[in-house]
Amino acid sequence: MRVEIDIDEKYTGLSVEIKAPKITQDIEKMISLMRMINMQMAVKKEDEIV
Repeated sequence: MRVEIDIDEKYTGLSVEIKAPKITQDIEKMISLMRMINMQMAVKKEDEIV
């Protein structure tokens, strides 16, 4: 697996792209983790619950 990170001020948001020949159990796990992180980010901002 290769991970590429491109940080640039030209981007206005966060984007995650997964490229694979087929979905695997590892990909499903990564998607689940990203969903959990996204939920945590949606309810917490600088130690303040939103």
